Amino acid sequence: MATAYDDWKTTDDRISAREQARAEFVAKRTAELTEQRLKDEDLVADALSEHIGYEEGGEALLKSLARFRSAYHLAQTDCGIAEAARLLALDLDEAAKGPIARDASSDAEHEAFKAEQAGQEARYGVAA
Repeated sequence: MATAYDDWKTTDDRISAREQARAEFVAKRTAELTEQRLKDEDLVADALSEHIGYEEGGEALLKSLARFRSAYHLAQTDCGIAEAARLLALDLDEAAKGPIARDASSDAEHEAFKAEQAGQEARYGVAA
């Protein structure tokens, strides 16, 4: 029976090759999970709340909001308002992506560990 382990195991039995294949799996899975989670408004709100909880993070977002407010009031055109909104969105994305990517990486590592265990059970018939 195929397992998630089969997606990233290597026929090269050297430890460095297995570690590289595992690292590539974790990086790819982390990117997938991060992308999925950045589409969830509740997870983004939680991540921003966490970011705001840090003194530097909260100050940085407050400054971003103040810059947006100033730019919005100074803008003479829709393009100016759109540019102010774009810059704020970039700051918000950066603030949200950190905690979400960290959690996604942890979950991907856990998936890799469970896949290794399932692969070893399939290969040797016993739990690792």
